[in-house]
Amino acid sequence: KTRLTRYVTELEKVGYDMHIHTIGDRAVRESLDAIESAQKNNGNASSRRHRLTHVEVVNASDIGRFKSLGVIADFQVAGDFALPANYADVEPLIGERAYSMLPVRSIYDTGAMVTLSSDWDVSSLNPFVGMQHALQMGKQSLPNMAAVVKAYTLSPAYLMRQEDKTGSIEVGKLADVI
Repeated sequence: KTRLTRYVTELEKVGYDMHIHTIGDRAVRESLDAIESAQKNNGNASSRRHRLTHVEVVNASDIGRFKSLGVIADFQVAGDFALPANYADVEPLIGERAYSMLPVRSIYDTGAMVTLSSDWDVSSLNPFVGMQHALQMGKQSLPNMAAVVKAYTLSPAYLMRQEDKTGSIEVGKLADVI
């Protein structure tokens, strides 16, 4: 935690946005703690676009911290593990938390930015698989297709500091045809 805090604090000063892979309570909490500490040391870091990727198994007390710290939650839901039919397989390991292992909706509902990405080659590269899963995750499903599309387009463009180049279909922006 100490080393991560030092890295985030120093790299933030020279313009880096953190991209931290977090699976489990401790990984999420220590990453959020490091970002919070950097913000306290460096002043208001509202220009930063830090992201935690995976964001699996999060302590309930950390859900609201994504919004309050301005941290982007980047989920990968294209794998079958994201679907309710498979939650029972994980329940023996983590109990009832298996049913909210990917707190997509919980974090989304706080107003924090949520992005969806593939985690290829672990899961399908096809965004339509992730889009379908994001609407089939039971209580953690995103509320509608508009939220899902935004999580795959506009929000990631912002995250990557490319919102002026991509993320929406507009004159002057880059576009892929699919």
